[in-house]
Amino acid sequence: MASEQSQGARFSIYLPRHHGAPEKEIEASKPSVLRGGGETILVVEDDESLLRLTQVVLAQEGYHVLATASSIEAIEMVRQQEGEIDLLLADVVMPEMSGVELANEIKKIRPNIKTLFMSGYARTAELNHETREKAVPFLDKPFTPDRLTVKVREAIDSEN
Repeated sequence: MASEQSQGARFSIYLPRHHGAPEKEIEASKPSVLRGGGETILVVEDDESLLRLTQVVLAQEGYHVLATASSIEAIEMVRQQEGEIDLLLADVVMPEMSGVELANEIKKIRPNIKTLFMSGYARTAELNHETREKAVPFLDKPFTPDRLTVKVREAIDSEN
């Protein structure tokens, strides 16, 4: 290290030279993501860009995706959908009704639908005591595509 008044400091770092063949690169381990098997997921997210991104990621993983930014429209989609809807992926905090309220309304129409909540707020922001006790699956925002697909697969495969 060299230092002079009003001139700053200079640091020199000396590393030993490596002799021999380069070492093999170690691949970063990627979480094992189980691809979708054509299951239908209803995504309800009021942030349009996140809604579209989620829709694209899940479709690329083999899921059939129904997507909307409106809770009211989501309920109508559930009523009109002829086939099974395997999972509701809903934001917790939305303008028309909370994700918990939406899930309760949808379960009246489709009692066997599974639910995965997501939020960028504290996990307990809108989840009531009863819902927390049931250990409902939850995805914290922001999330990576891999984290999204892992949580979706876990929610679909869960017993609840």
